[in-house]
Amino acid sequence: MNAQRDFGKYLSCERELRQVPLAEVAEATKIPKRTLELLEAGEWEDLPAEVFVRGFVRSYAQHLGLPEGEATARYSQVVSEVEQHEASRVLEEVGDAASEVSSRPHFGLALFVIILLIIVTITFTLIWGSGANANTQANGTSPAKVAKPPATLVG
Repeated sequence: MNAQRDFGKYLSCERELRQVPLAEVAEATKIPKRTLELLEAGEWEDLPAEVFVRGFVRSYAQHLGLPEGEATARYSQVVSEVEQHEASRVLEEVGDAASEVSSRPHFGLALFVIILLIIVTITFTLIWGSGANANTQANGTSPAKVAKPPATLVG
């Protein structure tokens, strides 16, 4: 993001203006030189947690003799901008995902078809079953009573 690079440029310009080598800042503040390089380059992705970076900025500014709180105030402003940018990006992605979901065929239609098939199946089963009972009753037999063969006498 440009705000991060601009902040890093601000720090490096202030350091170069005072002709202080980066190695001296690293040694005096006990901040790893690589961390200071990332901070000055505006490449914050590889920096530690924000609370640590805030302390690094304070130490860096104190070592260079920058006005009290100027660097930390600028840093806070950049962090705020980055957070706002990230929040708007996330909201945009959520909105895109929601519009993608709403453009898909509705799940409700599939559910309606499944329920309709179940109702049709139950209806045909009931009709078919009552038709079989009607045929057996017309013949004079009931499905529960089966005629027994005549008993034979042994004699």
